Amino acid sequence: IGVTAVHVIDLTGPLQEGMWHYGDPFLPFQQEVIATVASHGFRAAHLDITTHLGTHMDSPKHWWEDRDGTDVMNLDPFIGPGRTLSVKGADTEWAPITVEALKDAGADALKPGDIAVVMTGWHVRWFDEDFAAKTPFLSREATQFLIDKKVRLVATDTALCCDPREGETHVDEGMIIPDHMLLDAG
Repeated sequence: IGVTAVHVIDLTGPLQEGMWHYGDPFLPFQQEVIATVASHGFRAAHLDITTHLGTHMDSPKHWWEDRDGTDVMNLDPFIGPGRTLSVKGADTEWAPITVEALKDAGADALKPGDIAVVMTGWHVRWFDEDFAAKTPFLSREATQFLIDKKVRLVATDTALCCDPREGETHVDEGMIIPDHMLLDAG
């Protein structure tokens, strides 16, 4: 019997008060303990959380009313072969992630259908107020490079794939940004 080693990459950040959020209309995470082991024999909390907070995935419903939400999406595309690309020098405010930086991190080895996990080091700022506003981002050329490599999914430790100074929905005409490639895949 052949055994294949599987390496699972957990991309989730902590869900705690004080963590980053996008700002209005998205509210910050809040938690109120409503029962304790000492008082009730168990612990329970009331959570206030918006859907676009912390570790998340933009489902088609986030952008289009008539499309599916994560509650009915097939999650198979989120599991599979991939490559972690540790991009050096991209952990500073508004740092563009370039094609050269992706290639230096090993992106030339990406195969069609791979998952590209782009790590910049930005995750260490999870509790910074400007985590989203000053996040590193994929340059347009790097975005097109990943599209041309036919990766199926891009995961990143940044808040956005595009330059936050241009707005989170800014995309050049005709370009499909990587975090939305899956949405139009069928």
